[in-house]
Amino acid sequence: MNKANRAEQTPRAVKVKNTRARDSTLRVLNTARDLQRTFDETRAQFILSELDLAITFCRIALSTQDPERARRNCGNAAKASEAAAHYLERARMTATERQRIAEKFIALRPLLAKTRQLLTKSQSTTLTGDL
Repeated sequence: MNKANRAEQTPRAVKVKNTRARDSTLRVLNTARDLQRTFDETRAQFILSELDLAITFCRIALSTQDPERARRNCGNAAKASEAAAHYLERARMTATERQRIAEKFIALRPLLAKTRQLLTKSQSTTLTGDL
């Protein structure tokens, strides 16, 4: 192969390499975008699950006659609520996901307040009963 032929092939070879590199980069970027979307959806689902769990723990605490079980479930509800709030801080969500999470927090607030009142009442009863 003479120098003239190599000079003609070099730009094409560079163009092919650049096209392959660009295609490879685009595939990686598309994969990263898909992974981020899946991560964001999973995070939103996790937050919703933690809020459902907190609501369930509150309901159990309010329905039991056992003060120890009520105390334990109130603590579990608080932990689940805190976990949801923690993961919510940097979450990227759709408007629908945000709305569902807001509704769960709205439903949870009065339940947490009731369980705390119940615990306060049971602790004061226990304290006066010990005297």
